[in-house]
Amino acid sequence: LIPGGFTPPTGGHYHMIKHYDKRSDVRKIIVVTGPKEREGVTLEQSRQIFDAYGGFSDKVEFVISNDPTPLTTCYELVKNPNFVNQFPKAVFSIGAGDKGNDPKRIKQFADYFLQRDNLTDASVGMYPPAKSYEVNGAPASASRMRKAYREGNWKLFRDLLPDDNFYDDVVQILNNQEGDQINENFLLALPASLLAERKLTSAEYKKKGEIAKAIAKDEPNMPDDKKYAIATATAKR
Repeated sequence: LIPGGFTPPTGGHYHMIKHYDKRSDVRKIIVVTGPKEREGVTLEQSRQIFDAYGGFSDKVEFVISNDPTPLTTCYELVKNPNFVNQFPKAVFSIGAGDKGNDPKRIKQFADYFLQRDNLTDASVGMYPPAKSYEVNGAPASASRMRKAYREGNWKLFRDLLPDDNFYDDVVQILNNQEGDQINENFLLALPASLLAERKLTSAEYKKKGEIAKAIAKDEPNMPDDKKYAIATATAKR
């Protein structure tokens, strides 16, 4: 579980997620982000920048926190048996970098549940932090990236990205204060489906769309909720 603001996502965020994504002993990475705007950078822009970076496997899922902080959502998820039971034999941990107070958060999360074993049936532990992505001797951070953008320090701004090739796309996204509508694979809120059943795989999601179109053609008067429920169940089967 990786909590954060990600407004905007930096090379540090990207490489941290990729670090866990590449690990064969990590089954799932849930990136939990808050909906709050930071100095003009919105949730929608964060989503677009993550989309521009790309390169994550199907293990990575993004959700939006409905709690006071994304870290609070991580605690609440581990307390929720419907969520925990989706990952039998898994050990849950906070993901973070290895600088500042981040490693302490990993330990505090594990200690909290170890000392209160009545709160969850989940196994909770400490997974080693990812190596921080440093620029000019300090970890890359969203606040540094916002400041570089605001002050027009484009050299630093470029250095804070995962790669120079993303420069034009990210600047264009940050220049556009309206943005496009959030797409379906970046969730507006922590969905009930995450707590009740597993998410569709990419192949199942594609099949769901094909089935829904076929149903709409054969049964044009069928309500959308029924149509998509049938399509989802059929795609999984």
